[in-house]
Amino acid sequence: MKVYLTVPQILGIGVLTFFLDLLTNPCIKRGEHRPVIFPILLGHHLLSASEKFGWLSNSLVFLKGLVFIYIGLLVTWAIYGSCPLTEYTNEMCGPHHKERLRDVFFFLGLKEWKYYTPFHVVYTTTALLITLSKIVKISKSNK
Repeated sequence: MKVYLTVPQILGIGVLTFFLDLLTNPCIKRGEHRPVIFPILLGHHLLSASEKFGWLSNSLVFLKGLVFIYIGLLVTWAIYGSCPLTEYTNEMCGPHHKERLRDVFFFLGLKEWKYYTPFHVVYTTTALLITLSKIVKISKSNK
């Protein structure tokens, strides 16, 4: 059985987690955020859903773009130890607001796991390798 997701399904996951974040995020519930946070947070959720599930796509164009997301994420995590977009959105909620993005991994409870950061790096690296192999396979089959 082959499992794959279409690009709209992947982006739909991002929109769903965005709305779940709006409903559960203490900063937003208390109204302590800046209004500009909403488009930035939506973009962050779309990138996060793409990073988590994009490798399940068979869209060659999407997979090629995904390579840049994976490499960018791995480089920023290596340099900063976290996602700069998460840090930026936290700053919009005030200097004491330190929270991880409420994405699929958050709602599954994985972000509370003490090995979350190494797990996320391994997950992203594995997804990058799968994506690269799918690009090669799809490119060969299109010739």
